[in-house]
Amino acid sequence: MRDFYENPAVPVASGPSRSLRQARMLARALGPAGA
Repeated sequence: MRDFYENPAVPVASGPSRSLRQARMLARALGPAGA
């Protein structure tokens, strides 16, 4: 997550594309879902 927030190329505005990028980064950080 730090890479996302500290990257100057990341747009400041919120929106669907930002939310999608954040969700993808979080999914990678957490790994696959298990039961």
